[in-house]
Amino acid sequence: MFESEIGRKIAVYPTYRSWGQPILNNTITQLLERTTPPRLYLAFQAFLDSNGHNAIHWGDIANGLYNDVIDSWSAELTQVAAATHTYIAFHREPEQSVGSCGSPTDFQNAYWYFRNRVEVVNAVPRLTWVVTLKDDTYHGKHGGTDTWWPGSSQYGLPANQLVGVDLFNRGLCHSKNWRSFEWLAANPYQFAELISRPLFIGECGCVEGDDCGGGLPHGTAKAQWFEDALVYMRDTAPSLGFGPLAAFCYSNGSAAGGGNYRIDSSPEALAAFKALADDPFFSKGP
Repeated sequence: MFESEIGRKIAVYPTYRSWGQPILNNTITQLLERTTPPRLYLAFQAFLDSNGHNAIHWGDIANGLYNDVIDSWSAELTQVAAATHTYIAFHREPEQSVGSCGSPTDFQNAYWYFRNRVEVVNAVPRLTWVVTLKDDTYHGKHGGTDTWWPGSSQYGLPANQLVGVDLFNRGLCHSKNWRSFEWLAANPYQFAELISRPLFIGECGCVEGDDCGGGLPHGTAKAQWFEDALVYMRDTAPSLGFGPLAAFCYSNGSAAGGGNYRIDSSPEALAAFKALADDPFFSKGP
C-alpha cells in the first residue's frame, strides 16, 4: 500500500528484532525474492519482548553470555546477505534503556562485542553498521552524543558506523512544540560531519498540524513539513558542507498520543510526500 501510494519501490526496509527473535519471516522472505530486493535495516534490541520489557544486560552480552543468540542471527544474516545489503543497528535508541540494560559504557562494549562476533568471528558479509540515537540526544539530552557514541573498538574494528537518528515532529501529541525538519536534523548532520560519517535517518514522522489540539491547519502544515524536509536534505545540508545522507526511512503509522504520521492523513500531505519520494534526489535506489 505504501509503495502504491508513493509510486515507487522502497529502497530500504526497516525491521526490528527482540532478543533471540528470528530474522526471517514471511515479509522478509517475500522482499528478498524481489528481482531487486530492498536493503534491510535490522535493529537487534536487548529485550525479550517488543515492548522493551525483560531486558538483557549489555554487560552480559559483552562478556559472551549470549553467543548462541548472536551466532544464530549470524547464520540468518548470511542468508540475507546472499540477496541484499543490510544495515545493522545494535539496540537502537539505547538511551531509553539506561539502567535496565546498563550504562552508556556497557552499551558501547556490547556494540563492539556484538559487531565483532557477527562481522569477524562469524564472517557475515555485506553489512553496514549504524548507531542510532534519539534526536534529542543530539541536542544534549541523555548526556549528549559523546556519552553514547562508540568511538573506538577494543577489537581493532574501524569506527566506520553510520550516524543513525530517529526524527519525529510530534507536536502537542508529545507535549512539545511543532518542530521543523531542519530543527530536528541539523544537529545530527553536524555530528555526522564532525566525525566524517554519512547520516542515516532510521525513523521519521510528522503529525498533522491540528493533531492533539494543535493550532496549525490540517493538511497544509504537514505538507509544508514534507516540502521543507526535501529541500533541507537535497539542497540545504549539502550547501552547508554536510556529508552524504545514506538513507531516509519514513515511519508510516500512528503517533503516540493520538497523532497520525501516515502520509495519507490528508490529501495535501500525501501529495507532498509523493513529490518528495519522486524527487531525483531519492532516485538512486539501493
